[in-house]
Amino acid sequence: GAEIRERRCVGKTWPQWWDVLARDLGAPIAGADPVEEASVEEAKANVAKADASIVVIGMRGVGKTTLGRVAARAMGLVFVDMDEHLENEVGQTIPEIVNGAGWAAFRQHESRLLAQVLTQTHATGALVVCGGGVVEEEANRRVLQQHRARGAPVVCLTPNMQHVAAYLNRDRTRPAYAVTSDINDVYARRLPLYAECCSHEYLVDKALLGSGNAGDDDERPGAWAVIERDFVRLLRFASGRDLNRVSLEHPSFFVSLTAPDVRAYLPDALPRLTAGAHAIELRADLLLHAEAFANADLAETGTANEFVHYVHRQFTLLRHFSRLPVVFTVRTVPQGGAFPTSADTLRMRLLHSAVQWGAEYVDVEVDSLAPALYAARQRSLVIASFHDPSGTRLRWAANECEFADEILARARACGDVAKLISSARSWKDNIDCLDFVKRNHSVEHPLIALNMGYEGQMSR
Repeated sequence: GAEIRERRCVGKTWPQWWDVLARDLGAPIAGADPVEEASVEEAKANVAKADASIVVIGMRGVGKTTLGRVAARAMGLVFVDMDEHLENEVGQTIPEIVNGAGWAAFRQHESRLLAQVLTQTHATGALVVCGGGVVEEEANRRVLQQHRARGAPVVCLTPNMQHVAAYLNRDRTRPAYAVTSDINDVYARRLPLYAECCSHEYLVDKALLGSGNAGDDDERPGAWAVIERDFVRLLRFASGRDLNRVSLEHPSFFVSLTAPDVRAYLPDALPRLTAGAHAIELRADLLLHAEAFANADLAETGTANEFVHYVHRQFTLLRHFSRLPVVFTVRTVPQGGAFPTSADTLRMRLLHSAVQWGAEYVDVEVDSLAPALYAARQRSLVIASFHDPSGTRLRWAANECEFADEILARARACGDVAKLISSARSWKDNIDCLDFVKRNHSVEHPLIALNMGYEGQMSR
């Protein structure tokens, strides 16, 4: 018999196919709901779940306490709000401490209690939310870095600063910033300090779930529930509880998004495009085709920062609208992409950011950047790839695959999955590609290999 895993495969070309198959052709048909099989790695992770406490940091007003309470409840963790914990331990509110003894005294209490919580009282089994300025003290940063080094997630919430400023203008429960400190200046000062401490980042921006019209900042109904859901999803991934990986036991497929703005697929087109797919590829290099970056100088610091933020927003949008694993890719021009080789520092920054954003798969070319990314991949899996658009170097046949064998060995040294892409010059190239996969692919050493071009379509 035959097993058809995607019933929608004939939905457009022959909608009555299943009726014809059963009624006119007399073929026996049995339906079943598909059950996703966990990968070997995911099964191991679920058996030995990471128990180290999760720490959440970020600016005041970004939503740490609200999201933290929701996530702790969803994951069965003890919730610890460090500001509340400090007030209970000291016996004064934070405004009383600051107004009476000054910020330095408050920071001393904060440092003492943070070290105590993360190394003694709540080192495991908790979700710990820190105050916005916890990273201002070197001692605190050292405690957070040590906690992260033990494999524990330290998640920084990245804010929409307009929303934060509006919230802080209404909030009177915390002491105000110094008169000379603009909130954006404070954030600019803390941003590199947050980066020193965090293992993962989560963008909190209700405007992403608005109408999409220029200048329209109104959120749609239920937007905050989506933000809460996907925050829990990131924490489950970062802690190893749910790695959301593709099963290697069966053939799998991913859809590559090539538009310069994910909004082009939202909300209706994305579900249709990804029907039957097991993952979605986000081509960060093609996002350079967005109007704002079409002729941008990526060597300019401000432009590079803006592009990273734009890519982060695109990644977050994709997360909000799809549960599928994400393959994050930055393809360079020589390998058939759009990213300039002169911007390798920015390329590495994007790849590392994808790990911190929780991308299940990060595609890196087999080059000098790959070993460093592989060493810093955390829960993500690295796809080490090589593309030969000409089809002249990567040859699959047993008598001419010396270069392919060499690239495969290099890819496996710096990746969890090897990906080799050539171009077919004849139908035989597809047969040779299939034979190459049969010789080299296994669940323990997965390999993606296919041919581009018209004659290479069958290999996909």
